[in-house]
Amino acid sequence: MLPDWALVLIVLVLVVAGLVFVSTATDAAMKRQHAMMSARMKCRPEMVPAVNKRRMMMKDEMAIEAEIKQKGLNAPRLTPTDIDGAILAEQYHVFPGTTLTVCCLTLRNGFTVTGESAAASPENFDTEIGRKIARENARNKIWPLEGYRLRQSLFEQSA
Repeated sequence: MLPDWALVLIVLVLVVAGLVFVSTATDAAMKRQHAMMSARMKCRPEMVPAVNKRRMMMKDEMAIEAEIKQKGLNAPRLTPTDIDGAILAEQYHVFPGTTLTVCCLTLRNGFTVTGESAAASPENFDTEIGRKIARENARNKIWPLEGYRLRQSLFEQSA
């Protein structure tokens, strides 16, 4: 089994090489494959990750936005709309024989960010849930990048 850093390196090489693609495997085929894998590993079922995680994040973001507006804080800042607007395209890949799902978000300027998800128990693997979690993890990496861009712009304006 490869160490985590090696898997990340492989993912980055695939992204840079443009080999990340949308998985075309059917859910049924993936579930059969993961059932066989889990039988070999003798895994116990774990809790399925919350399907509503993204919805909760969006609710949290909306609540924070409302609080910022209510307090009259109107200095330049990033909004969830800014983050979503930075995304130009998205691609997904599920590594064969694993539950590792990678989401690659391409930003307007061509830069890419990746997010990952993996089920602890293969029996709990669900393609849709894996994609949602991987996308949210990738999206969360955009905040600091756009925050730096905004701060740099403000700095340049004040100089």
